[in-house]
Amino acid sequence: HTRCLSDWSSDGVLFRSVRKTATSRGVEHTRESLQAIGEELEAAGPAALCRAVLDDAGWNPGESAVVEGVRHVRVWERLRDVVAPQPTFLVYLDAPKELRRTRLEERGAREANYLETAESHSTERDVIAELPQLADLVLSTEGRSVPELVREIGAHPGLKRS
Repeated sequence: HTRCLSDWSSDGVLFRSVRKTATSRGVEHTRESLQAIGEELEAAGPAALCRAVLDDAGWNPGESAVVEGVRHVRVWERLRDVVAPQPTFLVYLDAPKELRRTRLEERGAREANYLETAESHSTERDVIAELPQLADLVLSTEGRSVPELVREIGAHPGLKRS
């Protein structure tokens, strides 16, 4: 049984945990405030963040899970430790820069350099620079639907549970 901890329709499950923290603190959900909270939670201890996310989702040891929204190498490493001995696979969904810019504009970003500013934050650096190299599978999202991506991930021979 695989527990999908995100419906892939919006933000990843880890990011929802950041949003939940912001709400409990009465903080507006701007990209900047959410990045600051995410940075704080990651710095305070990625193992605790991973356990909290898994607990919130009702995950039990021995179950499989899909965790969406990993943004830090340290979080990925701790997530693997927390779910051990379950096998772990990192799938990186790559969106070209222009597609990322379009998505930000659709969410209300208007400044010309907003993408560059957002991606220079510590919560984004690993996403661009390191996680793709650690991934077991890298897929482009350009022109592809979520169901297509899910099918390709599920069919990939390198991601089968042993």
